[in-house]
Amino acid sequence: MAIAMAPLITTSCGSSSETVTVTAPARCGVQAQTDASSFAPDGGSAAIRISTNRECTWSARSDAPWVSLTPPTTGQGDGSIQFSIGANADPAARAATITIEDQRVQVSQEGRRCDFRLSSVDESFDAAGGERTIQVTTASAQCRWTAVPDVPWITIVSGAEGSGSGPVRIRVEALSGPPRIGIITVAGQAVQIEQGTGCSYTIDTATFSLGAAGGTRDIPVSAPSGCGWTAESQAAWIVISSGATGSGPGTVGFRVEPTEGSARTGTRRTRTSPAS
Repeated sequence: MAIAMAPLITTSCGSSSETVTVTAPARCGVQAQTDASSFAPDGGSAAIRISTNRECTWSARSDAPWVSLTPPTTGQGDGSIQFSIGANADPAARAATITIEDQRVQVSQEGRRCDFRLSSVDESFDAAGGERTIQVTTASAQCRWTAVPDVPWITIVSGAEGSGSGPVRIRVEALSGPPRIGIITVAGQAVQIEQGTGCSYTIDTATFSLGAAGGTRDIPVSAPSGCGWTAESQAAWIVISSGATGSGPGTVGFRVEPTEGSARTGTRRTRTSPAS
């Protein structure tokens, strides 16, 4: 901008005028506008358009490390700045500012849904039980999780609550019964816990001696509740009269048919099986 001034200078020979030109600073207001200000968790890129007088210089800067400006970040007159938004691994949304001279451009980014990976979703134990560790892995330390069993014989030793990646230590009690299955919900995912049979069987008498007239006998069976078994004869002259199947403690009754011949030997077998 120029201002013309014409002061009057008087001399002895008369009068004359002189024009003096004074240059004032140009107005350097900056206008900034972006074509994208909101971003998904994976990030992205966009541009900021800058408008100002051609004599005016400007520079740009970001106040967050996850917002990167592509060089050059300075210019003169109209121009543009490219910027990139990094991926957001956290569940919390975030915001930042890009400043061009006295203009502020706000950008925001959505949080990412927490994803969890488990080292195992199926664990097997024998009747003795024991302890195991299930590792939880996630991308953000802000992601929180819990571990909850659905049966009393599974205990969370450590890691009932956590954030970020970490271990869940579980304990399974010893078993004296049929196979069983429980579920632990870890970070929203089901972990199936299977425990093998703890059934044990005993019979009070293994050998019987009967006369030629035959007769009936009972055999008490000892087994934990829920442990199934069946009884069958290995000889045609031995008949199972009661207790052919059972579960837990019970009694097998059998009948021996009379004989007119020589002494004979037969077998009655008890088979074990899980209770249905």
